[in-house]
Amino acid sequence: MIRAFLFTLLLTPLFTKAQVVLRDTALAWQHHDFVLNEDHSMMAYTTRDDEITEVMFSTAKVIENELIKLVVVPEYGGRVISFVYKPTGHEYLYQAECGSPYGIGDGNFYYNWLMVYGGIFPTFTEPEHGKAWLLPFDFTVEEETSERVRIRMVHTDETDFSEAPGQFNNGMTNITCQVDVTVDQNSAAWDFDVTLINNNSTNQNYEYWTCTTLSPGSEIGETGSPLSSKIIAPVNDYRAAWSPGSWIGDYGSLGDFSSIDELEEWDDMGIAYADEISGNYWGVINQENQEGIIRISENVETPGLKLWTWGRNNVNNDLFDFSNGGADNYIELWAGTSLEFFSDAFLSGNETKT
Repeated sequence: MIRAFLFTLLLTPLFTKAQVVLRDTALAWQHHDFVLNEDHSMMAYTTRDDEITEVMFSTAKVIENELIKLVVVPEYGGRVISFVYKPTGHEYLYQAECGSPYGIGDGNFYYNWLMVYGGIFPTFTEPEHGKAWLLPFDFTVEEETSERVRIRMVHTDETDFSEAPGQFNNGMTNITCQVDVTVDQNSAAWDFDVTLINNNSTNQNYEYWTCTTLSPGSEIGETGSPLSSKIIAPVNDYRAAWSPGSWIGDYGSLGDFSSIDELEEWDDMGIAYADEISGNYWGVINQENQEGIIRISENVETPGLKLWTWGRNNVNNDLFDFSNGGADNYIELWAGTSLEFFSDAFLSGNETKT
């Protein structure tokens, strides 16, 4: 009891002076060269490793207190791209060192291609990264005091890509996605609150998933999850979806969650879903340095948990090598309003869901 009292006494002066700060920043990123059509489909791309474009996100924001620093990129998918824990100086979110377009023409993604950047971001109104992962969100500051900063990123689905693969069939939904990111004084926890608004007077089918690309305990600028990284979730069984050679199981079959809860247990890339979440948390622990990131939610509106990794053989790949196609060592966990991809949820006319 005496030690606890002294510890509190010593930290009090630091905490009382701490403030939450919001500031502008510019963020540079690199990817292999490509050119898009106006509808965001792929027009042309390079496979040469020396043809790299640097892009600048000039409207990025920093939100920080004495414990954490977030970097938010409204103009590229409304994402939180960085979460640094100051006491250790480590990064908790994955960021691709160099992006590569992949899956071009394979029919797996809405625009018939994808590129990994990383972070935490909303995906809607279709599955598999949805429509908005590369689109700008409107940005506003909702609250800014020394005790709290809350920012808002908003995007309304008005996209109807005529060449989308057939399974992406929700059409233009006119659903608004609103993401509020909040940082409080003296807290290492922060909020990522999502509101979906059906602007139609009629019922609307859709999918929504929050994608989290996690690599807690990483060195800044060299993000990645060691093979011993462990997925923490109150889950007994998983349902197998797709994997090369069905190594994770035949589609729809059940498996023991403990057999895939560490990255080194993933023989290859793959998709699995939690059969049932029995608690209000999930996340990833870096067992090499005992740092982790945990999502806390009642999971009433988001009963789905999707799991993905590139597999244990994709560790510290050279992402400037186009042939790697974005494959790297991070753990991707998704929170969904449905239980699996290509299984719609529904909003009634003018309904709002948070």
